[in-house]
Amino acid sequence: LKERQLLDSFKARLVGQVFDSPVDFEGVPHGLAVAMSSQPLVQRSIEASINMFLKMNGGIVDEFRRISDLFKLNPMQTPTHVYYSTADPIASPERLEQVAKDWQARGIPVTSNKWNDSKHVMHMTKYPDLYFQTLRAFLHGRMPDHF
Repeated sequence: LKERQLLDSFKARLVGQVFDSPVDFEGVPHGLAVAMSSQPLVQRSIEASINMFLKMNGGIVDEFRRISDLFKLNPMQTPTHVYYSTADPIASPERLEQVAKDWQARGIPVTSNKWNDSKHVMHMTKYPDLYFQTLRAFLHGRMPDHF
């Protein structure tokens, strides 16, 4: 009962979430390999090494998958703003857009900024004015008395 009360209290205060370049677990080996090298042979070697590490550490993989699934589920149905880019080699825009569509189909409000030339987690540095303008607008929409 106490855990349920704590969860309800937390949920009542959770008004929104913001993600910058969120990475889906399934895309990590390939994304890191592409981000670390422009040479296809080196990329394949890096990706194979990461996959081997993950196979050798199954418990960690299970936990990462569980967390990834929880992210995609968004069980608290929290309104979300996402910053992302088609030029990001690590965070797949296609996977993120599918997650956003799934959330919207379930009635969860989702807004986003999408760039075509900004690298992984570099959106704030490359576009600071637009980044903070949309962040303030999102927060004001969730907490008008505070922003």
